[in-house]
Amino acid sequence: MALIRSFIAIPLAERLCQQIGTFQQTLQQELPELRTGSAHNLHLTLNFLGDQSETQLARIGRFMLSVAGSQPPFMLSLQGLGTFPSAKRPRVVWIGVQPLEPIVLLQKKLTTGLTRYGCPAGDSPYRPHLTLGRFRRPPTTTEALLTSRDIDFGPTLVKSIVLYNSRLTPQGAVHQPLTVAEFQTR
Repeated sequence: MALIRSFIAIPLAERLCQQIGTFQQTLQQELPELRTGSAHNLHLTLNFLGDQSETQLARIGRFMLSVAGSQPPFMLSLQGLGTFPSAKRPRVVWIGVQPLEPIVLLQKKLTTGLTRYGCPAGDSPYRPHLTLGRFRRPPTTTEALLTSRDIDFGPTLVKSIVLYNSRLTPQGAVHQPLTVAEFQTR
């Protein structure tokens, strides 16, 4: 039985992905050590599920549909540039999410239910962010990160969650939607 690498995420509108992709290119010009993925792969990860069977993913998909059916759409803003683990030694570059409450509550609801399907909750607390890229080696300068600290891509309407299959290839990760769960509309 083949296992499928998977995760649950909030998809981003194509227009927003294009704007962020343009910003990624600008950062890469100033920080050649930064490696970014394709802009059309951008998403806000809620739960990484690891390797799962098709049967298990079908159950998780049905669970997601039930969660989404009781979840109203909500607004989020992607703003503020940050790094993990620190600004002095960046390894990951990300954009923050505001407000935190709706996405944290949604993630917590999913995590609680996913434990019934054998998906562990994880050791560290959930920190919502949109990963822009990673450094394979320390950058020669972090000036571009400092000058972009207050970036703001504005509000976006969150109206669904998606269960993705994630295949790793030499060209980067390829994400394919398996289940799309639309939020409740009145």
